[in-house]
Amino acid sequence: LEGPVRVLWDSRGVPHIYGESVKDLAYAQGYVSAQLRLFQMHTLRMAASGRLAELLGVGSLTGDVLLRTLKLRHTAEKMAAMLKNDYPEQYAILEAYCAGVNQWLDKVNNGEVPKPQEVLLFQLTLDHWTPTDAMTVVRLQTWDLGFGNAVDELDAAGLVSELTEKWAGTELAGIETDVLNYEPPAKTPTVALGSQKPGAEKKLFDLAKVLASPFFKRIKASTYKRMAKVNAEMAKIPHHTFRTLDYGSNNWVVSGKHTASGKPIVANDPHLSLRNPSVFYHVHMNNVAAGGDYEVNGVNFVGVPGIVLGNNRYAAWGATVFYSDVTDVYVEQFNDEKTAVWFKDAWVPVEKRKESFVYAKPKGGCGVGASGWVGNLSPELQETSDGLCELTVTIDDVPHHGPMIPWGYDTDNDGKPMGMSWRWTGFEPTREFLAIWGLNTIKSPEDFKATLDQFDVGAQNWIYGDVNGNI
Repeated sequence: LEGPVRVLWDSRGVPHIYGESVKDLAYAQGYVSAQLRLFQMHTLRMAASGRLAELLGVGSLTGDVLLRTLKLRHTAEKMAAMLKNDYPEQYAILEAYCAGVNQWLDKVNNGEVPKPQEVLLFQLTLDHWTPTDAMTVVRLQTWDLGFGNAVDELDAAGLVSELTEKWAGTELAGIETDVLNYEPPAKTPTVALGSQKPGAEKKLFDLAKVLASPFFKRIKASTYKRMAKVNAEMAKIPHHTFRTLDYGSNNWVVSGKHTASGKPIVANDPHLSLRNPSVFYHVHMNNVAAGGDYEVNGVNFVGVPGIVLGNNRYAAWGATVFYSDVTDVYVEQFNDEKTAVWFKDAWVPVEKRKESFVYAKPKGGCGVGASGWVGNLSPELQETSDGLCELTVTIDDVPHHGPMIPWGYDTDNDGKPMGMSWRWTGFEPTREFLAIWGLNTIKSPEDFKATLDQFDVGAQNWIYGDVNGNI
């Protein structure tokens, strides 16, 4: 620490951290987060890194393979490197937070303080927390809340295929062309945006024209059925700790024109699932008492410094998920050897990426880990000298799109090899951490808008109200 830090715990268990520098506040935030949430942080790190099977066994293996396929950890490494190279001031805050976590972690590993029961149960010696670990948690959150749309391409295509097959030759034939057309139940007044004229009718999506393309006749109905089954299975993996079937959340702001104080009231209700420990961690940090200008109060995702939802001395802010489509699915045409895909009138070689996983030997033997769609990934199995299983898979990455969906390999109606790949905005290093930290220091609507420009992945619906009455 650069100076003295004081932590006061209130009756609700919320830490109030007072210090002289912002770095010291971040250091103390890491320390107190690790005090109460160390195993949660470790579990999130393991899940996002595709290593949960090391803790929970073969039942978590398919989820691990999926998250390695999506390169969450690979991308987090790039994000941490980008912060270090391009944003050294914010990276120093991140390092201070990690140092605070590690001071407590060292006390646990050295036996200076009692080990959490989970650490004893799993007989763990925990590795230090790193900036890459923090960015891995960030990327896990963006995947969990911003990978697919409310209706993604595969779900939509599967539903259309099912309806086409079910009602062919009946009076309901063609009903599939209506399934994705949404219309409001009544005419409602709207505020004109940009060049849109008030009352202008938006042209509905014409699915019939899309389905008339010869492209869709290539894909077998059985392909969609099989993929839909696996998609449903993968929605239940333990790595999906944030999602529930009850999608949605809300936030709103009341203008100061309608409040007794004359100040806006900001309210926020994120519908993340209730867990123990909870998704959020509440903390208050203040260096104003020492002559600084940083004071923030609210909740964050444990493992990352700063406050995601909350307020400072000038403003309050909240957010909900807005289901924009940030992931596309591509149908890839393979050559006969399945080593290249056809793109822009040329064969583009597929990049081969090997990933290895370690897990306790199940009753059925190590081969249990290579069952189902994992068999599409050229699995290699061996038993290690200490009796554990090691699975190595080969993942295909399409350079101009992204990884192949592991259960998306098939042949088309002409018998030619094909597969499906994902392209997600989250495959690239992005700047969510800069936005989160920027929210903590906003003083004006201009600061707020500039901060939100840092968000590159998914889309959020943000609200804001400040002490000057702006909303």
